[in-house]
This record gives sequence, structure tokens and C-alpha cells, in this order.
Amino acid sequence: MALKPRVVVVGIGSIGRRHARLLGGRGDLTVEWCEPSQELLAGVAGEMPAPDRIHPDFDAMLATGPDMVVLAPPHSLHAEQSIKALAAGAHVLCEKPMADSPEAARRMAAAARKSGRVLDIGFQLHFHPGLRRLKELIETGMLG
Repeated sequence: MALKPRVVVVGIGSIGRRHARLLGGRGDLTVEWCEPSQELLAGVAGEMPAPDRIHPDFDAMLATGPDMVVLAPPHSLHAEQSIKALAAGAHVLCEKPMADSPEAARRMAAAARKSGRVLDIGFQLHFHPGLRRLKELIETGMLG
């Protein structure tokens, strides 16, 4: 029997909870959480499917070799945790914003290229008609 891919949701705040709930409902993944706050963990008890495992420490979690991490911690941790997860061999879905500086974003992209793993940024409005129109206005020079 093939093992299910292991996905770890890092950060069980509002966005992390959504990821954890949706991933936990799939059935074809092993879903784990990484959250150091016992208060946050207590607040989600019974709200969604229980994870297969809870990790209180990010680096220790990476040492277990997850297939993928979904990063939804505070924004200031996005770049550092993405780079570490990629170096550990995990694919990464990082919530927006990608990083807190252009240089940090460039380091993330370089880490993804070096690792050969996928780095994606959670942005669900790529094809929203309003944003497509805004992009068109910028590209034609009518705006910006």
C-alpha cells in the first residue's frame, strides 16, 4: 500500500485553519500541523478534523521529512521558513505576502531553483475580472 503524501500546515491562525480544514477533508493526504501556541491549538479543538500529528517546533518538524508544507505563520517568518523547508526537500505553498522585502522574495525564489522543489504563493484572485482589468490598464500605460 502506498503511503499518503505528508502535508504540514504551519501556523493555525485564520488562514492556516482554512488550509488545515480543507486539506484534512480530502482523505488522500496525511495532514499534520506545526503550531507552537497551545492557546491556538486549544481554540481549534473540534472545529475541524484532528491532524495526524502536531509539531510544536518548526525545525524539528522539518527533520521528519514532510512532502509539502503550507506556510501560514506571521508574515515576518515567510521567507525564512520557506527557504528552510525547500532546503529540507519539501514543496512549499506560502501564503501571501510572499515576503516582507524584495530581497527576501529573491532569496526564496533562488532557494526554490536550487532545491528543485515547487514554491507557490497563495493568491486566489489571479483571474478575478477586476484584477485582470487593472493589469491590462497597467500594461497599456493607462495606469501607473
